Amino acid sequence: MLLAGTPFAFRSLIGTVAPGHPFLSLLVFPFVHSMFFYFGFYNFCFAVMFFLITVNFWLRHVNQINSIRNILSLATLIMITYFSHVLVFGVLLAVIALHILSISLNDWLIRKTMRKKVIQEFFGKILPLTLASLIPLLLFFYFLFVRHAPGNVIYLPFKTLTANLVNMQPLIVFDGVKEGNLTRLFFLFLGVLTGTALVTRSIYLYKRKKGAPSPGQEEIDKNRTINSIWLTLSLNGVMILYFILPDALGDASYTTYRLGYIAFLLLVAWISTSRIPYWLQLAAAIFTLYISFTLINLRQPKISELEKIAIACNKAAEFVAPNSIVLPIYCMDNWFIGHFVDYLAVDKPMIMLYNYECETGFFPVKYNLKEKPNYYLGNPSIPSRLIRFQRVKGKAFRRINYVFMAGACNPDNTDNWVKISHILATEFTIIYKSDYCILYQKNG
Repeated sequence: MLLAGTPFAFRSLIGTVAPGHPFLSLLVFPFVHSMFFYFGFYNFCFAVMFFLITVNFWLRHVNQINSIRNILSLATLIMITYFSHVLVFGVLLAVIALHILSISLNDWLIRKTMRKKVIQEFFGKILPLTLASLIPLLLFFYFLFVRHAPGNVIYLPFKTLTANLVNMQPLIVFDGVKEGNLTRLFFLFLGVLTGTALVTRSIYLYKRKKGAPSPGQEEIDKNRTINSIWLTLSLNGVMILYFILPDALGDASYTTYRLGYIAFLLLVAWISTSRIPYWLQLAAAIFTLYISFTLINLRQPKISELEKIAIACNKAAEFVAPNSIVLPIYCMDNWFIGHFVDYLAVDKPMIMLYNYECETGFFPVKYNLKEKPNYYLGNPSIPSRLIRFQRVKGKAFRRINYVFMAGACNPDNTDNWVKISHILATEFTIIYKSDYCILYQKNG
């Protein structure tokens, strides 16, 4: 859905913003196969897709937005975006609001429309937008009110932020060197297109001063001017957020990567509003497809390796009894596969004593603490072979039935690893082992 829906949504948006420039819509393909897609951040990917769909809907219905049908349709799209990703939701509302502002600026400063009429039309568009976004806005502020303060707040240095833009870091998945060489080349090409767009726009504005356009051309120029102003304001607004917001709030991270990703999409849309020569549009499409397919081919060996790890983790589930308590231990020096232990619980119910979503406070799931018991690993009668978890007074302890280890435990690392290794050696038996993971079962 994402691999087809996002390019289609972007192509449709370009068709609205800049009719007659279909080749430039192909510049979206490297962004479809982004780090967010490979990292499994599907909620963000879906949010971006609905961001494009919602903006396109707004542009096509902005002059009839006061109808109940359009308000309800807009409200539905905004709500879906909100529940997909709250950051994209915020950017979406800002981008639509800036489009309303761009229409007002164009009418007031360029078309010399009376100020009173400009203000009336401005609020005539803002009010339907406010109505359509009222429920998700209330939910958003409620989320901010009830959520606990984040942990570590991490800001990236200006130098790092700049380097991430030049490297187009949101498009790099596995290999920062090989993939980075291609993404930097793509960045330079976008720079060439941006420079060309500025030159052609300046030439056209110079020619416009020497002769009035035809009535049909005047309407096209009006839409191009509004879209150019709007996308310029939106791109600059996102870039300001990119440089001033933290990259991480507690366990939620990659904020700047997400904003940079959206900024590049807005840049491509802005380029499309310019009079890029046809031959350069075609060359841009061919070059972009080359970059995209080369990046995909570079990632294929790593994906094949990850597939083997995922299959090995999932196969271990054949040896786990349903509704058992499993302690997953991740020992691989590879952040990318930190959640692969969850493949153990894909095909049958079991209690996994690890749940990132429940523990961060950013997701709509949490533990039922009233029902959550204490757990222990090992033998309660022998203290040297026992580790207790979550010691809540008044709650019973339940035994951990299985230990699922991804990678190899290093017993020389810390005292905890020494004790875990001792417990596994004396109280558990290996019932499944592969090149990537080991499953232990409690004796008896």
